[in-house]
Amino acid sequence: MEGADYDELWSDYVPTDILRLISSRLIAGDYFAFLAVCKRWRFESLSSPLPPPIHDSPSSPCLMTLNKETGIIESFHPVYNVITHKMDIPKLKGARIRSANANWLLVSHGNRGMFFFNPISNNIIELPDLLEDVENHFPSWTFSCSPDSSSSDCFVIGFENFGSPPAIYIIKVGESSWTYHDFYNEDGNKQGSFMLSGCHNPVFFKNNIVWIFGDKGNLGILNIKENSAVETPIWEFYGKYLPRRKRSSIRQSYLVEDADNGGILVVMLTYEERSSRQL
Repeated sequence: MEGADYDELWSDYVPTDILRLISSRLIAGDYFAFLAVCKRWRFESLSSPLPPPIHDSPSSPCLMTLNKETGIIESFHPVYNVITHKMDIPKLKGARIRSANANWLLVSHGNRGMFFFNPISNNIIELPDLLEDVENHFPSWTFSCSPDSSSSDCFVIGFENFGSPPAIYIIKVGESSWTYHDFYNEDGNKQGSFMLSGCHNPVFFKNNIVWIFGDKGNLGILNIKENSAVETPIWEFYGKYLPRRKRSSIRQSYLVEDADNGGILVVMLTYEERSSRQL
């Protein structure tokens, strides 16, 4: 258009109070997309998203930390960058959070104690003590679904930090004792070549199948047989080992479901870069 000033943008004419009103109601990706529209919207003193209510909706993301000395849980909202609330739970003194799913935390206490805790309802579901001769030196734990769900069975599984493949503890919620499965074949040799030596091996559990990322970068899949904790599960292994240099650079890794492509993604946080690998 003749005589138009292309240095001026339509976004420059939106009143600041309107921008603040809009930005205060955006979260996550929408908020960051709003800031990326132009420099003015990014650098002006706009309102941060409104803080969530004390008990936000179950679908809202939340990070939790447990001070095992005091039993105090803090809930941190990563979108709003605020601590939403604190709870003093005497039952959690000396405890350790092992896994989280469907608003429930799987918690260990001492060498043998295990229970579920719901930080929204404060409900506790006790589990039987672990077997006395094995105790709890298992670094990786997971459970399949909400332990109070009546629509499906909830399995709890712990993975030992040595063995190839590692031994497991398993129980179906409602049973009176744990089952310990070791994976020796008839010749006394371990099956497969898959190891877990660290405490950060990511685990994903769905439809009675457990995916776990091994120390060397390959994938172990554990299949629960006959919907039973007593029947010996079956291990399968996939993928090649990552190069030694790549493995040594990994600081943390996570397993997430790739809902669009029907697979599993391994997200690796390294000392040098962020990367992902599809399995």
